[in-house]
Amino acid sequence: MAARRVVTGRAADGKGHVVSDGPAPCVLATEDVPGFQTVYVWATDAVPHVPNAGADPTRLDQKFFPGPEGSRFLINVFPLGFGAAPGHAAGAGPHGDVFMHATSTIDYGVVLRGEVTLILDSGEEVTLRAMDTVVQNGTVHGWRNASAEPAIVAFVVLGAEAAEASSPRDEVEGAAR
Repeated sequence: MAARRVVTGRAADGKGHVVSDGPAPCVLATEDVPGFQTVYVWATDAVPHVPNAGADPTRLDQKFFPGPEGSRFLINVFPLGFGAAPGHAAGAGPHGDVFMHATSTIDYGVVLRGEVTLILDSGEEVTLRAMDTVVQNGTVHGWRNASAEPAIVAFVVLGAEAAEASSPRDEVEGAAR
């Protein structure tokens, strides 16, 4: 998926300028889940200072989830049938074929197109459609796309401190939000 990214920055003249305008340069896809993509729009690993020149801190070698002072701006494409955990049979486990995970982040999500179902470890399920929003507060969750089209969801992910040292976290590098 191509996503246009416009970045501004303050130049030597003290005024705001467009410093880049083009496709987001970091796109992750996985052979394990055909059709799933993550477009990194922007990523920080420390508290940023503003205004700044607009230098791009986004790299493909960054950890998928940010640390406590970092952030990620992502767009995920959930293909038809998304939800099976790699290496697990469909229908296995208490949540069927959905890969459940949790992260030490607060995630703000907006469904841009299609629909996707959020599944929580309590058994609750909420189907989100275009222009629905979600605030995911570090709970154990998974995603399923049982609709007839890919779902596209934009996330702003903020690093957070874990509330409990022994919380049931399954942080997976490169896993779907």
